[in-house]
Amino acid sequence: MPGVYREKSCLECGKVHRKRGPFCSQACSNSHRDVSVITREKLSKVATEYKQTPEGIADTKKLVRDSVKRVEDNKKRDAGEYVLQEDDWYVVPGGGDEDRLIDDDDWQEVERW
Repeated sequence: MPGVYREKSCLECGKVHRKRGPFCSQACSNSHRDVSVITREKLSKVATEYKQTPEGIADTKKLVRDSVKRVEDNKKRDAGEYVLQEDDWYVVPGGGDEDRLIDDDDWQEVERW
């Protein structure tokens, strides 16, 4: 059958797949790669320089803040407390216009638009 690769085993994780190449995913391919010491030093230098910029400082603080919040939330969950997720928030439309509503079962507005 054209367009279908033969079945093979991933060199990194051993998963059987029918994809092009010897690896089942990009992650397995990257983990199997050997990075030279020179490349590691260059990447380290660039990362260190970035972390000294205002954007890098903000990213690092956000990462730390999120990590601390995650640990605190996990402790609360382990203690049996409910932790409100960001998806649990919602916006109630028309807030502040309670005086414009009629107090009956229809909840119709006094002023029709």
